Parts: sequence; C-alpha cells; structure tokens
Amino acid sequence: MTRDPKNDVFARLSDRTKFVALGLWSAFFCRTGEVCLTGDVSGDRCSDVIAFNHGLDGTNAVFIGLSNGAGFGPATKAHDFFCTKSQNCAVGDVTGDNKADLIAFTRGANPRVFVGISQ
Repeated sequence: MTRDPKNDVFARLSDRTKFVALGLWSAFFCRTGEVCLTGDVSGDRCSDVIAFNHGLDGTNAVFIGLSNGAGFGPATKAHDFFCTKSQNCAVGDVTGDNKADLIAFTRGANPRVFVGISQ
C-alpha cells in the first residue's frame, strides 16, 4: 500500500521458492490515516485487504477489498462503526472458521476487546 495520493496496492506473489514480479492489485485502497491490514475474510484462502477508517472523515467504518487471486475488488463497506481512533485495530480468526474477524482493543487500566465476526 503506497500511502500516497494514488493509494495503490501492490502484491508480490510467492511461487513457494521465491517472490515473483510485483503487480498492481488495486488502483485505490487504504488512504493516508486509515489502518490497513490483510486477512482472508471470505474463507477462500486468499488474503483480502481491510481498511479501518479510524476516524478519517469523522467516521469509523471498515472497508474490504476481496482478492480474486490476481487483484483486489473495489472497497466495500463491511461495517459502519468499528475500531475508533483510541483503539488498536487487528484481524485474526477468532472463531476458528477459517475467516479473518475484525478486532478492536484498548490497553491500560481498563482494557477491552471487541470482535466483529466475519459472515
């Protein structure tokens, strides 16, 4: 993810022995200020891109670009309000269903964890 005005996403695939040519997988994803991660939210064994809006534009939405194995689809809103600016954003398979779930957590004297389960 370039984190520049273009907001391009590039991927370099593995052939199990080395990484092959770098390719443009999305022409616009993960704006500066968003928290961007990868995880297989659809359960198809391909890593998808996930952008936590993190308060950008006054919202806390989550957007997902699904992988088709050769690129990422357009950003689709997956949640209206998840992972505020005061929280840490993460992804991981919390439920054991082979799909990455959304995770937001706080630290400090009163730590809390919130999970958005993939459908």
